[in-house]
Amino acid sequence: ATGSIVYQDSEADALQEHDPTVGDLEVVRFFAEPRDDEWEQFGLTLEGRIGNASLISNTAYFERDVSYINDRTTYASYFSLFCNGPYDPSYNIQYAPAYCYGGPTVDTNDPRNFNTYLQRNTRFTQELRLSGSTGRWDWLIGAFYEDKTEEWDYRTVVGPNYRDTIAYAYWAGLYTLPPNVEAWWNSGDDTKWEQWAVFGETSFKFDERWTLTLGGRYYDTTFDKTYFVERPDGRLDAASNPGGNPPGFSNPEGSDSGFLPKVSLKYDFDPDKMIYGLYSEGFRAGGTNRGRGDPNRVVVPFTYDADIVENWELGFKSRFAGGRVQFNATAFHMLWKDAQFEFNDPSFNFSPSEPFQTVVGNAFDAVNDGIEVALNALVGDNVELGLSAAYIEAETDSAADVCSTAAPELQAECRATFIPIPEGSRLPLTPKFKGAGSLQYNFPMWGRDAYVLGQVSYTGSSVNQLQESTLDDGPAPQLKQESYTIADVSLGLRDADWEATLFINNLTDERANLFSNPFYFD
Repeated sequence: ATGSIVYQDSEADALQEHDPTVGDLEVVRFFAEPRDDEWEQFGLTLEGRIGNASLISNTAYFERDVSYINDRTTYASYFSLFCNGPYDPSYNIQYAPAYCYGGPTVDTNDPRNFNTYLQRNTRFTQELRLSGSTGRWDWLIGAFYEDKTEEWDYRTVVGPNYRDTIAYAYWAGLYTLPPNVEAWWNSGDDTKWEQWAVFGETSFKFDERWTLTLGGRYYDTTFDKTYFVERPDGRLDAASNPGGNPPGFSNPEGSDSGFLPKVSLKYDFDPDKMIYGLYSEGFRAGGTNRGRGDPNRVVVPFTYDADIVENWELGFKSRFAGGRVQFNATAFHMLWKDAQFEFNDPSFNFSPSEPFQTVVGNAFDAVNDGIEVALNALVGDNVELGLSAAYIEAETDSAADVCSTAAPELQAECRATFIPIPEGSRLPLTPKFKGAGSLQYNFPMWGRDAYVLGQVSYTGSSVNQLQESTLDDGPAPQLKQESYTIADVSLGLRDADWEATLFINNLTDERANLFSNPFYFD
């Protein structure tokens, strides 16, 4: 039996982001943005035997609590347009007072505010594996169970001064509000997933060179969500979810199941060199959207299905020079079917509009073609060399027909407002080329093993989002994320029971752009 406990608590004063229009590594914020992320994980592994078979039980429980505060001034400034002027007359007449949430008069409306977010995640998993070998057969069977939850509470325009605003007076004139209202908006979510699966795999050795592996996994997943909106804090906003039970609550639920096969054929040239071909499938479980708005007018369904990856792979693994040189290469072709895509439901742009919401839908198919190579070599007795590279072509394999799920009478309006995603669109956050190299020199020092290591990595350019939008389409354009090169160096000293390292990461202070976020709009 083996048990484990892992605990971590991370605190930060702000996000790792900057605004290049403000200055080098600078942002403009009107409120502090502290963040806290605390989690613990417990694990238990039991190993035993049933006859000639080996039995392994893995049990794990994970719990995470996240809290943060974000400055919301930019977002609030946008919506203050509804308070200060005729941005959209038909919309403004009905809702203008509700967006005057920063002062007692229109002239004194102050959009500076912040939001708060609390989230808890739990996850319990149990897996059993029984494996054995009989002659030329190797086999494995198993079962898996997972129960996970996510709860969060989100409030924006927070503070006791909210009760002195036009917005509060507007709502108080329409409804009886609870005492001590302190937020313009409060929404909450409670989502549960449950999954079970059975799987098996067997390998048959035809002779000393050929091995065939067959496997499969059957999974069954159920999920349900409860989501609500209070506007202001404490008043259930029935209009945001008119189809809920009761109105104001969204209660979508769904299920998904499927079978995932695996086939592999391996040929051993000798004990140090082999080639293999593999076909396998993987999945990402489906889920539920928040389900805001009239279910007869929103475009994207309240639930979405699993997306499937079909993977064809051809690989070569080898060792040369008595094991001093290792070279591996893999070519792959991946089909990503019914890809889960996150975007803004187009019904927000309808007339009349539905509530704004970010949703997930099964929107398109995609293809990833690539090759990866890696070389590791011991040069002489003291020098280790490592080289690796990957080239990937990742793009959509079909146009995203998001509007096909809209009601027939709304599809034309949907297509007129949704930014199209044609076949061949580049997948975001996926550079075409990545490469890395390292050189390590080993030497004795003070009766122990020491080393000097230098390494460099290159990441090619990518795009930040899938839709090829510009500023003419709205405040969230597609942006190119430039390539970058990172160099590190370290000096280490090892003993049997300890290791000490001096290191410098990012030796040239490269400003790597990991993600361009042009628009803060949740």
